[in-house]
Amino acid sequence: MGVGVGDEKPNGEMVLVIETRSGRQCFEWNSSTNLLLAGQFHADIDPSGRLIAIMTRNTLNVYALPEGCVAN
Repeated sequence: MGVGVGDEKPNGEMVLVIETRSGRQCFEWNSSTNLLLAGQFHADIDPSGRLIAIMTRNTLNVYALPEGCVAN
């Protein structure tokens, strides 16, 4: 039912932000260390559409999205 495999272990994460009107890639982040458990949420875009927050096991990083990707 969409839960995944019981013994599934994360081996890497990627966060990709795509501007929906143009289909242009605005932001990409990859990591294979300090991963959260499989299925846990780790990234979110703030309501203004200007920032993205990414959480790992040890850190919380906030990145500004490029000006062309900011929601109007």
